[in-house]
Amino acid sequence: MELPKVISQDDDVDPASLSTTSGPEARRWFEAMLRKARREGAFMTEEILTASLARLLLEVNPDNRPVGRAKVEELAASMKNGAFDGMNGQTIQISEDGLLNDGQHRLHAKLMAQVDFKTRFMFGLPRDARMTIDQGKQRTAGDYLTMDGYKDGAAAAAVGVMLAQWQHEGTLRRTGGGTAWRLARSEVADFTRENYELIATSLAAIKRRPGMSYFGGIGLLGFTHVLLAEKHFQGATDFIDRLVGGFELSEDSPITIVRRRLMTEKRLDREEKFELILRAWNAWRRGDKPKQLPINKRIPIIEN
Repeated sequence: MELPKVISQDDDVDPASLSTTSGPEARRWFEAMLRKARREGAFMTEEILTASLARLLLEVNPDNRPVGRAKVEELAASMKNGAFDGMNGQTIQISEDGLLNDGQHRLHAKLMAQVDFKTRFMFGLPRDARMTIDQGKQRTAGDYLTMDGYKDGAAAAAVGVMLAQWQHEGTLRRTGGGTAWRLARSEVADFTRENYELIATSLAAIKRRPGMSYFGGIGLLGFTHVLLAEKHFQGATDFIDRLVGGFELSEDSPITIVRRRLMTEKRLDREEKFELILRAWNAWRRGDKPKQLPINKRIPIIEN
């Protein structure tokens, strides 16, 4: 990688006249911005982030943190769906010596999404400033909901993301487990708002008890209640309360069987837990008393 130690002295170029759509013009714009920063100090400007400009900036990106593919995919999905706001206050930051301080995930996502958008650039920062970037906690979908005044925002968002994936794919496999489906945090928040009444009703029906993590936490239990409640609301509420609390269960109850399995098998993933819970529900509603509940890697149809 050739670092931009020598900047051309084409001082007469007007950066506004450069489109940044081609490699040469993107480089001329970039060099003009560096000259300005060296003359006047740090400043912010706006420009269309094109593929040529993104590639150029990624060429001057030594010593930054590893790129997280999941983060890039999330941003790219947001860009494709029109949910990404390139003017939201975040800047792509360039140091005084022409190196990328911050923005590599947005640049990779731009190339993946193949969507141009206007964004802000900050030129002329000290190179060491990159060490203090991203020290704050990123806002989650639950944070967005809570800030908008929604009760129990974190739990609602946890249910919302599963419900969105279920409606989109019919699976709860996580990214990397056979599905490339992904929503940005803002999209999760939007989906949860649209379905908030349904989600909040199920969350209110579930008694919060110690040990819920064995059964997938409030997110999976809330999501499961939403689906079961479509068949029988009170039945769904009683079933989950007995599952988590262990109340009024005989030794041969399917709820007892699945409860013990979920509490002892530590390596079950989310979809496997969901499958077992649904198999227990179906058996319980039928009045069956199976000796065991298998994992077949296939989500059963929910019975009445």
